Amino acid sequence: MSAALPPTTIDVLVVGAGPAGAVAARALARDGASVALIDRAPTPRWKVCGCCLGAGGVRALEAEGLGSLPEALGAGRPDRILIGGPGRRAQIALGATRVLSRTALDAALVERARVEGARVYTGWAATLGPARPDRREVELRRGDERVTISACLVLAATGLTPFPTLPGTRGPEVVATPASRIGVGALFAPGRFGASAPDASQVSMWVGHGGYVGLSRLEDGSVDVAGALDPSALREGGGIGPAVARILRDAGAVPPTADPALGWRGTPALTRRAPLPGADRLLLIGDAAGYVEPFTGEGMTWALESARAVVPHARRILADGWRASDLRVWQRHCDRAGRARALVRAVAWISRTPRRVDSALWLLERAPRLATPFVHAAGGASRGVPTLRSRSA
Repeated sequence: MSAALPPTTIDVLVVGAGPAGAVAARALARDGASVALIDRAPTPRWKVCGCCLGAGGVRALEAEGLGSLPEALGAGRPDRILIGGPGRRAQIALGATRVLSRTALDAALVERARVEGARVYTGWAATLGPARPDRREVELRRGDERVTISACLVLAATGLTPFPTLPGTRGPEVVATPASRIGVGALFAPGRFGASAPDASQVSMWVGHGGYVGLSRLEDGSVDVAGALDPSALREGGGIGPAVARILRDAGAVPPTADPALGWRGTPALTRRAPLPGADRLLLIGDAAGYVEPFTGEGMTWALESARAVVPHARRILADGWRASDLRVWQRHCDRAGRARALVRAVAWISRTPRRVDSALWLLERAPRLATPFVHAAGGASRGVPTLRSRSA
């Protein structure tokens, strides 16, 4: 945490120090803009996430000059995903996917932003304030301390948590899709998950009644658990841990008997959209601009791509000033990105009923190459990804 108070006037204020916020802050600071990167949590921190970075995310890091970062942090390189449901299992090649904890990745990206000149402040909660003719105000709070920052442009990378607003200030609206699932997660220490723990060569996804659960082995040997659950699965009693255990048993996996080292934690509704991804001198990026229930490998890739897309737009705003059309331009980009996720939405739809899951796994057992378009959409893999054999459970 920085001991200094944040500045009161700055070119760009980035709220949220996840992959989207950190990469955008780094790029704009490299341009010479004065940039402050704010987060209410200290780093490093653990977050609910599948921790899979698809080929598209790897390429995004390479384009930012950060291509060596996953290997430097010890990222795993699984070559396949095991998808299991009641009575059936299929294995599908993953291409260039990396597995890396958000604890390591987020901290490393924040440090790269700091090295390039962004001023980083953690432990501060941000609340959106009013728009002025040539600035946007944001109030920061840390304990009894209060600071109001005036920025030419605010980038909100606040994830699934809405950006709170001061009384009388109208912020962007975020609409959750009816019946959206919620994200859940936990972290198990090395050797503590049990018989269904994946090895470093694969990621496993288990689909059962009420949702699905993904397991991946992180760089330190711990097992990351991340899933998407129907709210009704939690209402059946017992909380997140028992709900995850039920899904694993439904899918033919063995639930853990030990308690997690971190978790269980939940997220707000996963599938959501922002009809307008911003407001005057404010642009939403990453998950804050809209999110689709993921399966594996998509979320971090989408965040990195969103950061890279907003930077040229931000450069123009800093050079020429805010225009009424700037929000519409960003909205068109976000709409195109949302349409590109149609196949991921289709996979989430398939996972909603046992009959669809059984039919999909039956097909994949016999023709694994049918999953290739999804692999492309999810991780941005190049064409010609090889397939692996499948088997019945």
